[in-house]
Amino acid sequence: MLNLDTVERDYVRWYPTALGAFAEGEVERAPSTRPFSTGLYVHIPYCDKKCSFCNYNVQIKNRNDDSTRDLVRTYIRAIKDHALRCKELRWHENVRVDSLYLGGGTPSFLKAEELFDLLTFFRAEFDFDDNAEVSVEGNPISLDSEKIDALAKAGTSRLSIGVQSFEPRLLEILGRGVTQEENIEAIRMARASHIPILNIDLIYRNPSQSTEELLESIRIARELGVNQVSLYPLWVRPKTEFHNAFVKQKLSLPTEQDEFEQLVAARAEFKRLGYEQYNVFDFVDDRANICVNTFLQWQDGEWIGIGPGATSYFRGSFFIHTYDTADYIRKIQRGEDSVNAGLTLSRQERMERTMVFGLRMFPFLKERFFGQYGERVESVFGDKLRWLEDQELLQQDAREIRLTARGIFHINGISKLFYSPNRKGSLQTLGRKKDGTLILERDF
Repeated sequence: MLNLDTVERDYVRWYPTALGAFAEGEVERAPSTRPFSTGLYVHIPYCDKKCSFCNYNVQIKNRNDDSTRDLVRTYIRAIKDHALRCKELRWHENVRVDSLYLGGGTPSFLKAEELFDLLTFFRAEFDFDDNAEVSVEGNPISLDSEKIDALAKAGTSRLSIGVQSFEPRLLEILGRGVTQEENIEAIRMARASHIPILNIDLIYRNPSQSTEELLESIRIARELGVNQVSLYPLWVRPKTEFHNAFVKQKLSLPTEQDEFEQLVAARAEFKRLGYEQYNVFDFVDDRANICVNTFLQWQDGEWIGIGPGATSYFRGSFFIHTYDTADYIRKIQRGEDSVNAGLTLSRQERMERTMVFGLRMFPFLKERFFGQYGERVESVFGDKLRWLEDQELLQQDAREIRLTARGIFHINGISKLFYSPNRKGSLQTLGRKKDGTLILERDF
């Protein structure tokens, strides 16, 4: 069923993978779908610099340049107009927002007053749950006390800082453009604010990284009072500095055995330090501090994406907006549909999607699946679950399913195990270029 001799590197970001022509008017609620939660994702595409591993939809700009500030103001107006267009389409009706997530790119690229204005705008225009999570990504390069104060005053409940490592040598290899001291200072400023939850990102599987270097970064995070840590393996993707070096055989990555040992050692260290792992990537000091946005995206919630390249899963449909920022702004200014590609999921595809992403969460509750579809998960996917259990990739009982460490290591392959036969072997499409050719994503 699944090749366990090697790791599948094509990270599954959405399902179904192959998307076609789609328009806003095709968004309809599937009759049997009722979301557990609904969120808003807002994309900020600007960054100060591009990291060696980054292939996200970003634009590198000098944030102190007058022309850049004009561009940012134009962009903020566009995403506000996009949000108002969603309201005109009546997407906001009967929707209470559980999560607002500003991602990127680098949201902290914006000025303090721009961040405050944007967050208060969305709070005013949409119906937020009283306990809604407001989460913002930040980079130590562009975070300062004024911005953190503005975020706190605007009701931010979770700040996520892209640290990646506390090891100076690795920060240089990763092209972060930030020092260990700047990482630590950003965290200390965040902890001194009134933002309740602080998350940081760490990366393993780095070139020449030792297990001890990884564990030391985890210890520093704990000493600094970090509530959540997102631990990701290094993904080497096309159109990145790392990929170019990889193709030229100038980039040496850890062996798969070394990578697995790093994962096992990191999980043990997190547990020793009092963190609980609640999905394949995230560790938390208290289950009350889990990321609502992650649950929303992986446990069949809905979200409306705003911005270039932003994805949405709404009313039974999955769709992506145009990737080109200038084209996105033009379309919004003209009142045009900015959706690039998408599809409406069948009931079977929704069940497959539940398994593709739901198994990433700890635990996967069987009663939740039954509540959605009126069928026991064993009756639909029992053969696959039994095989995964036999291979010691997961453990299950009458109530729940949990991946093992080996299962986490093979998460991409496990996700693809639940693809329908007509989706087997298909790579994810990010939409279409202007000439009509597909934009494909692939990890190495």
